[in-house]
Amino acid sequence: MQILIPDSWLREFIETNATPKQIQEALSLCGPSVDRLHKKGKDYVYDIEVTTNRVDMMSVTGIAFECMAILPRFGYKVKMKNDPYAKKVKLVTK
Repeated sequence: MQILIPDSWLREFIETNATPKQIQEALSLCGPSVDRLHKKGKDYVYDIEVTTNRVDMMSVTGIAFECMAILPRFGYKVKMKNDPYAKKVKLVTK
């Protein structure tokens, strides 16, 4: 299955010092295959092949989590900005 993800959407979830080309190379070596990187106006679009057994990566959020796991292996800093799965817990102390 092919999905298209704009770099600007991906960067709504992660903060990294890696360029789109570096993200493409790192993901292709260790995770989903980024078949092409298209330039659309001022943005880049990743054309990503996701295998059917990895439904967790069939969204921008899934690719962001994959970047969190892979990019540090190549020396890039990465931080999650908007984790939709983070629990918002209010601690009550007595």
